[in-house]
Amino acid sequence: MKILGYYIGGHDSNIMIYDSETKFIKYSKSERYFGVKHHRANLSWLKEYINKYDFNPDVIVWTDGNRNNLGQCSSSQELYKKTTNNEINRVLGTNADCYIIDHHFGHGLSCWPLVDTDKVKYAFCSDGKGDHSDRFSIIKNPYEVIDEKYLEPDVLTKPENIIKIKSFCPSATLDHVGIAMKLYGAVIDMAGKVILLEYDWLESFILLRLLAALKSESKVLSIKL
Repeated sequence: MKILGYYIGGHDSNIMIYDSETKFIKYSKSERYFGVKHHRANLSWLKEYINKYDFNPDVIVWTDGNRNNLGQCSSSQELYKKTTNNEINRVLGTNADCYIIDHHFGHGLSCWPLVDTDKVKYAFCSDGKGDHSDRFSIIKNPYEVIDEKYLEPDVLTKPENIIKIKSFCPSATLDHVGIAMKLYGAVIDMAGKVILLEYDWLESFILLRLLAALKSESKVLSIKL
């Protein structure tokens, strides 16, 4: 199976192509191609990329959160769904099955090159803004994906496996800290710079805020890891 995965979003667009039979894999960020930090690409760049490698995907997977009118999952409790968005196939000149995945779920899956995601039980994601204004997610591994039941349309992951927080954004808090510290650079980079400073008091503050948000927004107060 040949798979094309991509994210255009509002910044840091990227693409991955993978052939499960030959194990051929390529990955690229548009900022490396255009030389513009946090570059936002478009579908034309994707078409140029797959044409470069003469790659004709059987499956196309993306996350967008409707940032570019490319669709999103129906709710925070839906991690993926099959879509009939023919605009993608039209622009790319392909005839592939198309799937939309939740933005935070996509972040969790991006660990695949480094860890065996088949064996990971939970994914934790803290983001500026995911789909449906989600700020923080705890997602239990949806093993039906591993069993390839994702090929069935409208398969939903059980809602009790997902914890979503909208009221507290750890990365935005770190952005404000970076600005207050007068760190150099773009606001979007502040969170990473503050994390590198490793202030113990800041870690405690973020953890306490996160636990408070979990308690107020989620019915699930404990998770067995």
